[in-house]
Amino acid sequence: MWCSVNGLKAVVPILVFVTACGVSDDNADTAPDSDSGPEILEDAEHVRMMTFNLRTPFADEGDRLWENRKEAVVAQIEDYSPDIMVVQEALLVPQLEDLKKSIPRLDWVGMDNSGTVYFDEYTAIFFDHSKFVVLDWKTFALSETPDVLPSQISDEQKFPRAATWGRFQRIADGFEFDIISTHWDHAEVDGIREEMARITLQQMDILTEGRPALIGADFNCPYDSVPYNIMVGKAEWNGVSGDLTDVWVELGLEEEGTYHSWDGVAKQTSRIDWLLRNDGFVGVSADVLTSTYLGLMTSDHFPVVAEFAIPTP
Repeated sequence: MWCSVNGLKAVVPILVFVTACGVSDDNADTAPDSDSGPEILEDAEHVRMMTFNLRTPFADEGDRLWENRKEAVVAQIEDYSPDIMVVQEALLVPQLEDLKKSIPRLDWVGMDNSGTVYFDEYTAIFFDHSKFVVLDWKTFALSETPDVLPSQISDEQKFPRAATWGRFQRIADGFEFDIISTHWDHAEVDGIREEMARITLQQMDILTEGRPALIGADFNCPYDSVPYNIMVGKAEWNGVSGDLTDVWVELGLEEEGTYHSWDGVAKQTSRIDWLLRNDGFVGVSADVLTSTYLGLMTSDHFPVVAEFAIPTP
């Protein structure tokens, strides 16, 4: 369990068990039986992850301008101090360059949605290079031709969309795991996000090769939607259904919105930013970061953070 630090809200998670990772119940007199799940190691390492829609620097003014809020964004990231951070609506210049300069412990990988390097959104993955090395990475289109940037599912979607995948190794012991960052389209057209769920799952299956994996994103649809249910195995689309776990649901937390449109008030139904895991991880804590920094809202989305226990070899 972790508690209030530097203004972050306390979270007391439900205790869970997974092979060789996480936390244990100090009050337990005996090991859990087979129905409780495999035992976990009390001293296992954790990974702290953040998903953060940074809001592009376009068409904003005043306190919403990137130049005026970038220090607040850096302060919020440093306050939580993630090991891994996935971002959306990030431009190479100035946002990715500013973050790299301001937080030098974090490196990043990714390509913009259009494959132009400069002019389009990045769904980049930041990682603490003192703890992890990147072994491989790829940005793929959310389309029937994932290797072609840009490409898209339908002319009805707002923009070409993509996802960035990375395979990482923990320096301390060689543990390997995968991260995916994406940003689904916001067009209110049936089938577009459902197809993006299908393609995301299919590519995740190919690229991760069964390794422990986490995915974070602005999915642009709520936690009770069909695309969400496809990801967590409660629905099927064109023969595809996932088996991912939403850390928020895993820990039994009360629903809390993430999109607030700059006013700092998010409806419960606006939890459109999720952190999902496969069975190689277990959720330890999670939170939505609603605080202002330097008197400013950092984005029109609240960042979502979670801590995961990871297996030790």
